[in-house]
Amino acid sequence: LSIMSGYHCVRTIININKTNIIFKNELLNIAKRNCIHVKNINTSSTTNVVSSKVEAEAKQQSRIHELIQEFYRDEAVGGVVPTFKKALIYADKIAIEDELGEHSYAKLYGASKTLSIKLSAICGSGSEAKIAFLCENNFNYIVAQWACWLSGLIAVPLNDKSPPSLLEYFVKDSEAEVLVGIPKYEDILTNLAKKINKEVVIIEPSYLTECKNKGLLDKASENVLKFGDTIIVEGCQFGNFYKRANALILYTSGSTGPPKGVVITHKNIHSQINCLTRAWKWHPTDTILHTLPLNHTHGIINALLCPLDVGAKIIMRPKFDAAEVWQYLSGQKASKPNIFMGVPTMYTKLIESHQKKYENKVDNNVKNYCLKNIRLMVSGSAPLTATVFDNWYKITGHKLLERYGMTEIGMALSNPYIENEKYKRQIGTVGYPLPGVELKLVKFEGDDMTTLVHVKGKVGEGPWADCGTGDFLHLFNREDNESATEAFLKNSQSNTPIQKPSIDELIDDDERVINTELPFEPLAPQEPVVGEIIVQGPTIFKEYYNKVDQTYSEFIEVDWFKTGDTALYDRGVFKIDGRTSVDIIKSGGYKISALDVENCLIEHADIKDCAVIGLPDEKWGQKIVSLVVVAKGKKLNQSDIDTWASAKLPKYSIPKQIIEMDEIPRNPMGKVNKKEIIKTLIK
Repeated sequence: LSIMSGYHCVRTIININKTNIIFKNELLNIAKRNCIHVKNINTSSTTNVVSSKVEAEAKQQSRIHELIQEFYRDEAVGGVVPTFKKALIYADKIAIEDELGEHSYAKLYGASKTLSIKLSAICGSGSEAKIAFLCENNFNYIVAQWACWLSGLIAVPLNDKSPPSLLEYFVKDSEAEVLVGIPKYEDILTNLAKKINKEVVIIEPSYLTECKNKGLLDKASENVLKFGDTIIVEGCQFGNFYKRANALILYTSGSTGPPKGVVITHKNIHSQINCLTRAWKWHPTDTILHTLPLNHTHGIINALLCPLDVGAKIIMRPKFDAAEVWQYLSGQKASKPNIFMGVPTMYTKLIESHQKKYENKVDNNVKNYCLKNIRLMVSGSAPLTATVFDNWYKITGHKLLERYGMTEIGMALSNPYIENEKYKRQIGTVGYPLPGVELKLVKFEGDDMTTLVHVKGKVGEGPWADCGTGDFLHLFNREDNESATEAFLKNSQSNTPIQKPSIDELIDDDERVINTELPFEPLAPQEPVVGEIIVQGPTIFKEYYNKVDQTYSEFIEVDWFKTGDTALYDRGVFKIDGRTSVDIIKSGGYKISALDVENCLIEHADIKDCAVIGLPDEKWGQKIVSLVVVAKGKKLNQSDIDTWASAKLPKYSIPKQIIEMDEIPRNPMGKVNKKEIIKTLIK
């Protein structure tokens, strides 16, 4: 009609009233834009009789259609559509299942808006004040997070595993204006608030009920969405606020001094989500089992916001429990996840639990269930050993997808979700640059930097050839040809598909995004190369909070972030050798990867866990030292290790000292703070 009207071929639309409501509205919109006269004809009195239920449903569907068009347009002009806005599309679907019950997207949005009103009254809407919150891994965590973002404030998540002194440091360093939490943590928050003279807001249990109009809404407000008897205010910041605003402050482990607050913008989060939902093919029908801590990127972005962004379901558990996880992964629970993400320590405990239960044998029922019902299992946050990779494959039939990222950059590298002859998941590697990530391996010599490798991940190419085109298409193009409306509104009676709008219809000339990217010239040598990873792209964090000098020192050439990690590049695939500062040991003129030595030692039948470090030594420069946890009832000595490792490692890589420990100290993400261990041993 738009094209035809341009040639003056259409002057009048005769609109039959029983036409589908969405199609009818589209006709009216097209007519208005093109000065076409609309004439209504009633075919019979019966055509005007529409049940209130069907009409309400049609209006709801029409509103969702409008929202999708709006979001698509925002992204098309370079804008940001936060995850909580998309909740309006999936309103009737279950978003969260936790120990408190099941919670729909509408309920989640409504509860977040209720808390948002309180926070805005204290801090001012759009002020970007910092809000520190302490919640368990359940519905309340997302309510606190989304409430901050609805109000245009910055979320600072805290962890109940942190000691009081560290919580106090986070609250003071972030300059939090308000402390938010659940009744369980009220005493902790009150004590913290007294020290900084700030207010505490407790998330009330009443927020768990489906949000209805309890006098919270302004009667004059017209921008209201209604689902059944649940009323939702589409209240949030307007214009380009989310395109420029800060969203999160996450604290790093702080291996060099106190933890630093990493400032992540809404655009960073938006870019990270778009990258992962396409690369790992997130889908509204997915269900993820979530047992990760919620103060790190892995738990917050990868396993929480990605599924919420596409309308998937999350089973949130308060903590990781190997026996309970196996109940979910073997189909013994009523809810059936098809995605699981963990850290290597979790997979190690799961393997030990399985081996103990089945006496080191593979249970075919578990394996067959995982092969049939679980589509994706991801490992990250710490190096994955070949032993864990192999054992997990034997038990479940799944090759764990290992990826590489960090708080400051989000996810940068990933093994492919879909394997083929050219792109496979390889043991000990982290794959390829994710879509939108530009990465270099470089060599520093004094003030000079030499680029050894320069590659970039792109949607529709290489390992990401089958992951879409990158513009909100998961709402328009469906693999199973099911309409977006059918996918998101399971109770809908209409079969009208939502069509992808023409970009020319939605964007004015002055809104178009001009591509200012410089031509990309890849550098991908055929021979293996080792260098330090630097990264740039829209996923890179903004700054370290109130630490200008430290922020400046971590960037090179303005926008390239120095990760501090060394990697091997071999025929397109990356393998992380470790932290340049502690995992690359310079001994006797050789550069040795501590991770390679660890991967070797962990294969020893009597070693349960290990960590390899370099200690200062007059003869060797650095002496390779292995910290080991020995299996119960076993003994190890230096000669045992020398003999065993000589068949697997070059002589210069064999540890020169073995230190037995009861446990290797690791943080909740499975990482070892080697700098602290080295300091302690030197003392």
